[in-house]
Amino acid sequence: MNNGTAPQPNRYRTLCRFFLLAAVLPNLLEMLLIFGAPLPFGFVVLVMLSFYYLPVAAIFGDALFLTETVVAPHGIPGLLASFAVYSAPFLVWLLLLSRKR
Repeated sequence: MNNGTAPQPNRYRTLCRFFLLAAVLPNLLEMLLIFGAPLPFGFVVLVMLSFYYLPVAAIFGDALFLTETVVAPHGIPGLLASFAVYSAPFLVWLLLLSRKR
């Protein structure tokens, strides 16, 4: 029996998927590259992630990011700064979703 209500999509599932794609996956790949994991096409991934880290490097500067040939985090502090910057919009989104209507 259908009472006329359609099932509602899980709002948090979409948020989680976007968060994984935008904040977790790029930083995880960069961490693997920094610590020497043999990724296929590693240099190509490093160059592509350079565009991802460009806005964050502009904020935090040379103290946390290498900017000589490609833009990359300078160790764990750079990765954490990048993760924090790209996680902030998702935190705001989560707070807006969790508000009662």
